[in-house]
Amino acid sequence: MLQIARKNKKYSQFFTIFSFSFFFILISFFIFVAFTSSTKASSSCTYPTLYCGYFYGTIDQPPPSGAYDVIQGGINGQTPFTGTSANNAINFENQIISDLGGCTNHSSNNQVGAAFIILTMVPGATNHFADACSGTVQVNGKSVSIQTEWKNIIDYYAKNNLIKWSVPITQYTYNQNTYYYNNDVATYYGKDSGNYTGDLIEFLDPTTKAPIYVLKYVCANPIGSLKPLPPPKVCTTNCCKTNCCTTNCCTTNCGITSCPGFPNFSSIFVPMPY
Repeated sequence: MLQIARKNKKYSQFFTIFSFSFFFILISFFIFVAFTSSTKASSSCTYPTLYCGYFYGTIDQPPPSGAYDVIQGGINGQTPFTGTSANNAINFENQIISDLGGCTNHSSNNQVGAAFIILTMVPGATNHFADACSGTVQVNGKSVSIQTEWKNIIDYYAKNNLIKWSVPITQYTYNQNTYYYNNDVATYYGKDSGNYTGDLIEFLDPTTKAPIYVLKYVCANPIGSLKPLPPPKVCTTNCCKTNCCTTNCCTTNCGITSCPGFPNFSSIFVPMPY
């Protein structure tokens, strides 16, 4: 009887150990399945889906505590630009290109943020990080550097009064915001904590004059429903210089809705160097 009891005790211990092992394996399997499922769900998202990363398409959550400004320190040290629009455009371009840092580090907050701003502003640009430095787009049948096209567009908008450099945030209503997290930029719904009262930069549609791309100085977060900036149209006819006030040619061919008359025409219309 003693031997039988001992044998039964061994079987009982074996069964207990086996049960715990099986339970541990089962729990581990469910954790693995849950993790892989969430990873697949995250990787399948497409920007600008809420919380979805622009570059990787892997952010699938609300902004965590580790989320950051799109550019640390904001635009121009959080201070609104002052002076002529052309000078402000140059300063703005210089900062973004400086923050871009040659696209050398996709784990740098400011490089990722600067690349995001450039690529989302230029029509036809892809969501590849390096393209902000080395990518191209087709413009009027020609291959043009994305970075060059971005500068051309900013210059054109500045010289045609299509950028408002200091707009109180109280004059702009928005729900969609952006944040940097895990080497990517994603969108979320909601305003910033702390009742942000700083200024904005507004880029206006050449036709409607409505804001189509808006940046906050304090964090460089693009806000609202972002749209690429329509590029300037290239004049293909001399009528824009001779008859624009009577034939509406400038509106049709050059995207200009008003004509102050020649010879001052060149002061607001700047042909693009293509």
